[in-house]
Amino acid sequence: MSLKKGKPFAELIKAQAAAFKIHKLLEFPHPNDVPLDDLAMSRGVLVVEKPMFGAEGRLLRNGNAGIINIDSGISQVGRRRFTIAHELGHWEMHKEYSQFLCDEDDMRDYGQSPLEMEANCFAAELLMPTFQFRKAIEKRQPSM
Repeated sequence: MSLKKGKPFAELIKAQAAAFKIHKLLEFPHPNDVPLDDLAMSRGVLVVEKPMFGAEGRLLRNGNAGIINIDSGISQVGRRRFTIAHELGHWEMHKEYSQFLCDEDDMRDYGQSPLEMEANCFAAELLMPTFQFRKAIEKRQPSM
């Protein structure tokens, strides 16, 4: 994937900050309350589900408008939400690119691509915001 040459290192703090800014702007009381399809639309991106082969998500950008295609075969709600959030991460963080096709190799070996690391970090912060997650776990003991 030629996009892996785009940046020398991942800007993970910048990705977290971008997701945090969205949370603070829209004041979602709980991460599950984040309506990702609506959030995407408010950012100029339409989410479309359709059968996809070899990828779970794809972002296409044309200026300030975009489309996120999500594989309609994704049956788990959490996985669907993460895929949309990941593609939104590309939308917010990588404006210089017109498209992303995130295949299974990109998801599995995302550590090799700063762009994929940033999109994953954005998605994680959007879906599990540190400022809320930390409060929920600070007094609990870890367990399996």
